[in-house]
Amino acid sequence: MTEYEDVLNDYIPKELVGYISLLLVHENVTLKITKERTSKLGDYYYHPLKGHCISINYNLNPYSFTITLLHELAHLKAFKIFSRNIKAHGQEWKFTFKALMYYPLKTNAFPNDVRIALMKHMKNPKASSVRDINLKKVLRNYDENSALYVFVDDIPFDAYFELKNGSIFKKIEKLRTRYKCKKIDDGRLYFVNGSAEAKRI
Repeated sequence: MTEYEDVLNDYIPKELVGYISLLLVHENVTLKITKERTSKLGDYYYHPLKGHCISINYNLNPYSFTITLLHELAHLKAFKIFSRNIKAHGQEWKFTFKALMYYPLKTNAFPNDVRIALMKHMKNPKASSVRDINLKKVLRNYDENSALYVFVDDIPFDAYFELKNGSIFKKIEKLRTRYKCKKIDDGRLYFVNGSAEAKRI
């Protein structure tokens, strides 16, 4: 068993451990499992000493972890194949991401609802799975704390809610993908994304 397999066994579906381990071995990736970051699920960067590095939040469910890891690996491969002058989430990255996801979608690694949502997502992948509200809602069903949170989209107007960072708001008005909300501690208006997770108060 490779070092990658030993780590991935705890984070992704067993059907994909061998496949993704081989990809990481081929690219000689330094894989880092990090604490939760509210601003991102994972990232790819090149370190002058460590080489290609990918970090993934430790608390993602197995399906979110897999999608995020392949998303970041697609950045690495797209930059290598097409040069670093390409757009981060441009056509080259989308092409590479689709290629990496082809085999996983042919396996039984994903539950049927995740597989269907992911296949739709892969027709035109977004910069992050969290920007695809349908995919995010499906993936959220497999989070350990899914019963504690709802999407701001699903909170009634004039109701109060608390974001994961502890900020409390009153939902006022829908704009496009965001909602005008009043922050309770300072009375100021903020624009909160409808896909943000929150506790209703």
